[in-house]
This record gives sequence, structure tokens and C-alpha cells, in this order.
Amino acid sequence: MTRRLIVSAVIVALLAAPALAWNEPDSFEGVPWGASQVEAKRVAAGRSEPLRSCFEAAPYQICTAAGAIGSVGSRILFLFRDDKLVSGQWSFPSTSFDSVRSLFVERYGAPSTQKDEPLQTVDALRATNPILRWDGTSVVIELRAHAGGKFNEGLASISTKPEADRPEAERARAIQKGRESR
Repeated sequence: MTRRLIVSAVIVALLAAPALAWNEPDSFEGVPWGASQVEAKRVAAGRSEPLRSCFEAAPYQICTAAGAIGSVGSRILFLFRDDKLVSGQWSFPSTSFDSVRSLFVERYGAPSTQKDEPLQTVDALRATNPILRWDGTSVVIELRAHAGGKFNEGLASISTKPEADRPEAERARAIQKGRESR
């Protein structure tokens, strides 16, 4: 009887697994992945949230806007590579991290991974930086309480999977190239 109950529970869990998958966003702030800057500006203007400025920061072209994550005010960055939207970021006050985390968990479910990273500023201030990550088949979402070594700024980002995997792929190519040159 106990064995049958365990087998039944395992079967139900396996059948329910696809239902537990999270809905990966197919856009950032309403702008679809792969959209050009012109299209992003059109979409943002249509939402009454115009892009404020665009500039080059190799390898990206970046456009900024003001906005919010839920009720938390944020600065929004749209990152384009070769004139295609590949990533979006919200920077927000670190004091709002718990609110943003709750919103993301509600929206995307439990993160795929979660870690605490030590953080220290130039002034020797120390803290723990919680980092949550959702790995999907199309996008990767990362949420940090502190970004860029700053205690007062948190960061949430959504990137296409190829863009999120790019640093590791480039590192692997460099290692391989080094091995071949020996």
C-alpha cells in the first residue's frame, strides 16, 4: 500500500512538472525581443513612456526610460546589440529589494538558483548581496539587491538566453584558442 502511494505521488509529480514551468517573458516593457531601436521608441511612445536618450556603450546601444517595477520606481535600460533588443534592466533603490523579489517570485515562481555573494565597497563597507536567477529556455532573469558594488542600487535584468550565455561562450572560446596556440 505504501509503495503504491509513493509510486502514485511520483507519477503525479512528473505529470505536474510541465504545469510548474514559468511563463518566460517574450518582451521587455512591451518591446519584443529582437526589436530595433526605432520599434522600441514607437512602442514606448505608444505606452506614454518615451525613451529619454539613446547612446553607444560598446558592444551595446542603450536607451533609457523612467518607469517602475510594480510600485517601485526605477530607471529602465533597453540594451540593443546589432540593433536588436537583447536585454532590459531596471535599477531601483536597494531598500525596495524585498518588494521587487516578492513581485518576481509571484510573477515567475521560485528562482532556479539563489546565492548570497559577499559585497565590499572601496570604503570597506560590507554586506551580503542576494542574487536570484531564473533560467529559462528563451530568457534568463537575474535579480540583485546590490549592483555594481553599490549599496544603494538594486538591479533586475532580463536577457535573451543567447545574450546571457555570451560571456561564458566567449570565455570558452578564449580558453580553446589559448590551448590551440600552445
